[in-house]
Parts: sequence; C-alpha cells; structure tokens
Amino acid sequence: ILARQDFPLPLPVRATVEIFTASAAMAGAVMLLPLDGFTPGVLTLTIKASVGIIVYLIACWIINAADCRRVIADIHEKLTNFVKPSPVDEH
Repeated sequence: ILARQDFPLPLPVRATVEIFTASAAMAGAVMLLPLDGFTPGVLTLTIKASVGIIVYLIACWIINAADCRRVIADIHEKLTNFVKPSPVDEH
C-alpha cells in the first residue's frame, strides 16, 4: 500500500478474472471425469491433463482471454502468407 503511493502500478483485474474463469472451467471438467478407480495412475493423469488443457483453451477462446482470437488470427495470416507461393509473372 505504501509503495503504490510512489510507484503506482495498474492492477490486472480483467486478466485475473479471465484466468480465474478459465481455471475454474478446467478444474470443474477435470473433477467431473469418472476415472479415479478405473485406470492406472499415469493413464489417468494423461487423460485429465489432456482434458484440462482442451477445456482451458476453449474457455480462453470463448472469453477471448488476452485477445487470443486476434493473436491466433494474426499467426494464421502470417503462416498462410508464408506458405503461399509468390505469383510468377509469365511474360
């Protein structure tokens, strides 16, 4: 509190809410998986980690966390332009 008087820093409220929302969705999905008594530990961990990653990424896409849709579109455009062959002039 005292340091903020001399060095005001913005509090990333929006980013905090986005991260919390995506994390809550991921945790809920992983907790609902009925895998605890049916599979070996490594397989359970792999399935839960995979589902967690997928749900987290979908949640980030839905809430557009950190403007991820624009970032992904920019990357896609750069990759598409990189792969396209340049037009050849046949004169």
